[in-house]
Amino acid sequence: MSLIFHTYPFIRKVLFSINPEFAHKASLYGLQKMYDCFIGRWVLHSQPIYPCSLMGLNLRNPIGLAAGFDKNASSIDALGNLGFGFIEAGTVTPKPQYGNKKLEFLDW
Repeated sequence: MSLIFHTYPFIRKVLFSINPEFAHKASLYGLQKMYDCFIGRWVLHSQPIYPCSLMGLNLRNPIGLAAGFDKNASSIDALGNLGFGFIEAGTVTPKPQYGNKKLEFLDW
């Protein structure tokens, strides 16, 4: 199993104990920094492959990432390195959504 599965219980406790908006940005930021480093990219790379076909598309596996996590499509390669079968980048809304008030120290 990958490093993600072994460290998830610890990471989850940390991320669930802090401000959700900060946890979201910190997750994307940390994931991108790990991907930028060759060793980090190698460590986070997911090995299991369970090919499947969905609506005529051949996917690496049936697990995907839904729209909304990477709202600005800033970490697509890093997320792809985790082994998702598909990734929906950006958000899915009929009109722009401004969300919750942001804290000033979150602008990385």
